[in-house]
Amino acid sequence: MKDTWVKKGLVVSVILLFIGVTVAPSINSSLASQNIIVINDVSPRSSFGLQSEIYLSWDANQTSEPLHVDFARSIPLNVTYDCIKGTFGQFILFYYILTRKSINISLEVEDKPSWCHAYLSNSHLHFPITGTSTTYSIHLVIAVDFNAPAFEPFSVKIKASAHDMIGPLGFLTLINGVEITQDIIFEAEYVPSIGIIPESVYLETQPGNTVIDPITVYNSGNGKTIVDIEPIDVPQNWLVIINPLILEINESKITNLSITPPIDFYGNETILLSFTPKFYYNPIYTGIPIDVLITVEVRP
Repeated sequence: MKDTWVKKGLVVSVILLFIGVTVAPSINSSLASQNIIVINDVSPRSSFGLQSEIYLSWDANQTSEPLHVDFARSIPLNVTYDCIKGTFGQFILFYYILTRKSINISLEVEDKPSWCHAYLSNSHLHFPITGTSTTYSIHLVIAVDFNAPAFEPFSVKIKASAHDMIGPLGFLTLINGVEITQDIIFEAEYVPSIGIIPESVYLETQPGNTVIDPITVYNSGNGKTIVDIEPIDVPQNWLVIINPLILEINESKITNLSITPPIDFYGNETILLSFTPKFYYNPIYTGIPIDVLITVEVRP
């Protein structure tokens, strides 16, 4: 009981000694340069108050590499807390150091695309109030599905906040709270995926006569796609023509396969086609070829 009255007496003495004096503090330049959005004023609202300050940091290499679709990635996220103090804030700080108080920082994923899944490994951190910055590490776990557009930057918004802390007498704010939001930027990798539906895999024609087989190709991947189509196994003296396609996401088109057998051939032959999806904006990103076998019967 005696210690409690001593602590309260310390606070009351500080209030009576310095009430009415207002001094604007200087902001730590390294914190002010962070790319954050501060919702509350960063300046103490009285000469007695301390001003909470939060900032987030991470290894840029962890976010610059495209995310693999349907695989979770864990990003270490550093959360740092400090407090700015005015000229007389040192007395308030002394009280919190003496009483070994801590402040609670709440964190949450505030906004993300619908095809992105993200959560934080810890949503509440307790920081000691010491007058020096303290950093804790948590993890942002993130994954995207096949609807994430390839190589298009998107953001995951993280919010961190600390509430006002009221003094022991219950009427004076000794530490002003703060709320920040920060965007973490990612990209998703290109996923080549196509569907191929020939009108028929068995065709009939006569010697020297051309037969047409419409083939529907569907882009089920997550980026604009070139579909290279190559006849890779064609009988000697047969003429086979088919054109490549360019498909937007979820778009389907028809390409016509034209086959002309020699004028002196009768019987059955097969033609093997290869369909290869490639990223339209950078064909270095290429999918696995899909083979389609067409059988042609040449009748008299």
